[in-house]
Amino acid sequence: MQMDAKNLRYELKMVYDGLALYEVRRWVKGHSHAFRTAYPPRQVNNIYFDTLDLDCLNDHISGGFERQKLRFRWYGEDLRYAKGHLELKHKTNRIGWKSSQDIEPILDLETMNWMTILRTLRSEANTTFREMLSVSHPISISGYQREYYVSADQTTRVTLDYDLFAFDQRLSRRPNLKYKIPMLDQVVIEIKSSSENSVHLDDVLAEFPLRIVNHSKYLESLGAVLDD
Repeated sequence: MQMDAKNLRYELKMVYDGLALYEVRRWVKGHSHAFRTAYPPRQVNNIYFDTLDLDCLNDHISGGFERQKLRFRWYGEDLRYAKGHLELKHKTNRIGWKSSQDIEPILDLETMNWMTILRTLRSEANTTFREMLSVSHPISISGYQREYYVSADQTTRVTLDYDLFAFDQRLSRRPNLKYKIPMLDQVVIEIKSSSENSVHLDDVLAEFPLRIVNHSKYLESLGAVLDD
């Protein structure tokens, strides 16, 4: 899959104590770039896929310059019925881009097993996604609440992700939506800008008293399990 130059963007992340979400909101709403709500808050849900050797996860842990991540994403509070899209996210250092494909059938995560879910996704997917799914397996289901903000000049977006949760899927023949993985109470601040508008990023970052970190919700979704 070729790089989509129009979709290139800088993605910078910071992490803060989830109990101080109110303080992070104050930073955003009091920012000199006049951030305003861009979209109503909603719950974001993902099924993360990887090889049996967890190649994508290990690339992130090792700090690989080029990384990619395959997931199925949908929105809403109900985890049982997933109507969404496949998404392949690429990242080269701090610059990322992604491609996606809508999937028409609803995945019933309460009654379907993983073999049926994968068969459904492969039958609907285009060639690239189908090839990746042929060597991938469900690793985790995760979700979080997300708030969306955009600067007054439309050059920079900020999202706040919090109330993160995850379920390990590696040993489950059917989707596990019962036994959660323990996770830290964090708020993830992500600042996004197209490569053309990246000149504004230094000014935006200057008003957030946090350092930029390499953070992956996929890694976080399995972190507690991998540490055992």
